[in-house]
Amino acid sequence: MGSLTKTFHCTALELRALKVLGSHYFGEVLGKHSDIVGTLSDETLRVVTDDAAFIDRAIELGLIKGCPFVPDYSDQDADGTSAAPGCFYNAGFTDADVRSLSVAWGFIR
Repeated sequence: MGSLTKTFHCTALELRALKVLGSHYFGEVLGKHSDIVGTLSDETLRVVTDDAAFIDRAIELGLIKGCPFVPDYSDQDADGTSAAPGCFYNAGFTDADVRSLSVAWGFIR
């Protein structure tokens, strides 16, 4: 038995997207055959602070990293657009929101 915790920084849009995705596969992080899938929801994701100066300093000191739950949607259309899942559109994300996430998460440049 065990538990996983992670402190990271993300934008409000990224936080909203994580909640739409709903889960993240961690793998066998708690030992062989542990096969851990975590839930990404209001109950499991908590905003610790939105103080930009504090967050910038914590990043500078290496205390927190970027969003660790970026999904692997590395496939891209021929025109370079993201293969981000339709669930974002179904949840009310605009084209600009999806493009912003795609750029932030490295799906497109």
